[in-house]
Amino acid sequence: AQGRMNAWLAFAAGTAGSLVGAIFNYYIAVWLGRPLLHRYSKYLLIREESLDRAEAFFRRHGEISMFVGRLVPVIRQLISLPAGLARMRVDLFAFYTALGAGIWCAVLTAIGWFVGKNAGIVTGIDELMDQPEFHRYSVIAGLILLPVLITIVVVYVLRHRRAAGQGSGEQE
Repeated sequence: AQGRMNAWLAFAAGTAGSLVGAIFNYYIAVWLGRPLLHRYSKYLLIREESLDRAEAFFRRHGEISMFVGRLVPVIRQLISLPAGLARMRVDLFAFYTALGAGIWCAVLTAIGWFVGKNAGIVTGIDELMDQPEFHRYSVIAGLILLPVLITIVVVYVLRHRRAAGQGSGEQE
């Protein structure tokens, strides 16, 4: 069916492309990141202590950071870099990247299918993304996801604090 979008193929391609790009960025950060940041940190106004704290934070909370970061515009393109700097386990990195990217790709695929269906024949992705409805629904989806992400983070923080409190109580 020419001119028809295969939603499953679009979803799979989007998720796979996100994962491949994220893994590429991860390994760039592993290979070049730390030495490059050490060398140019004074020009980037990054103190060594700040870099160490950021890496320590990511080592403790990398999974939730990776998942939530994949669902936040702008952050989703950059979150692979601290994961690579912290040398997050690649299997966990790939899992949380695929999970977060998959959710976002499913949302964008659904929006694309809906807008394309209601806009008539759309000949390509560029034409689809130029549709004002696509942008409007993408913003709405982001606004709907925001309280969900906040809830996930709050639950994570509360559980993490409770576990830390129980752990310190047992040591006494």
